[in-house]
Amino acid sequence: MADEIKIEIRGLEEFTRLLNEFKNLEEAVYFPLREAMSQAVQLIEARAKENLTKNESVASGALRATGVGSDITVTPTALTGIVYADIRRNGVNYAEAVEFGTRKGYMPPLEPLIEWVRLKGLTGVVTLSQGRKKRVQQQAAIEALARQVQWSIYYHGTRARPFFEPAVEASRADILKLFEEAVAQMIARL
Repeated sequence: MADEIKIEIRGLEEFTRLLNEFKNLEEAVYFPLREAMSQAVQLIEARAKENLTKNESVASGALRATGVGSDITVTPTALTGIVYADIRRNGVNYAEAVEFGTRKGYMPPLEPLIEWVRLKGLTGVVTLSQGRKKRVQQQAAIEALARQVQWSIYYHGTRARPFFEPAVEASRADILKLFEEAVAQMIARL
């Protein structure tokens, strides 16, 4: 995934000159800007999670639940909003694999595929009345199917199911409006 996606707001030079008397971005005058940044990152986060559902990339829900998040950091000289998409299991960044797909020749780890097959119920369900022997047979069937999926990914790769970059793109106009409103509030306070 790209390390950074920047949204630049142009035309703030005059406003910045007005604010030069305030040297610290932690001062109260900047509260509307911090609030706009908070709303912006939350907007992108929410849209990324919606996109995961829309593009059918949810099996366990782990990426949607804990792998996509946001944070803002305020220092005296910078206001930074971060939206991240990253969940690592067995050393694999699943967010990246979903967003960009995988290439031929990539061999994914088997354990997450076993869990995926189990979650999808692709080998049927064993009832308690069928006993331990049936559960062992089902586990063997799950592992066999997971290995087939693993080799299919190795030979064919997986298609991309973008969720993060489309969320950023869909949010650009809304984010610009948030920051325009924040600047107007700040000017009104000056």
